[in-house]
Amino acid sequence: MRSRNVSSKPAIHWGLGLDEYAQVTSPLRRYMDLLCHQQIRAWLNLDRGEPLGEEEILLRVSAAEAAASAAARAERSSRSHWLAVYLSDKIHSLWDGVVLDRKGSKGTVLIPALGLETQLSLSGNEEPNGEIRLGVSSVRIPEGEVSFVLAD
Repeated sequence: MRSRNVSSKPAIHWGLGLDEYAQVTSPLRRYMDLLCHQQIRAWLNLDRGEPLGEEEILLRVSAAEAAASAAARAERSSRSHWLAVYLSDKIHSLWDGVVLDRKGSKGTVLIPALGLETQLSLSGNEEPNGEIRLGVSSVRIPEGEVSFVLAD
């Protein structure tokens, strides 16, 4: 899917054949939708306020996007950290994996029990969709990094 286009003005929607199109969903889902609802209410004069100008809208949108991006980075970092903490006690455990992709001797493997995709060196006969056994080779908690190797 294409990424969404954020603008203070309606855009053309080629699929619907409309010259001006804007999409607004529940104001509880995203700040952007709340901002659109506030603009509509101000334009209809339901709140007795004036609609925001383009510069103010873009400033608020930029701030909201930056905050959402920072929150997503923090969540990814937190997940990596706690996964590393969890696996540090399971250094000798074995995990079932599924090879998703292979490029030369490297492969992308999904470990369903952990909800994790990882990259590792493969021995030679592992094919995509094939099941393999993995062991944890190292855990670096401060970096939130976990390395896996093929189990013998």
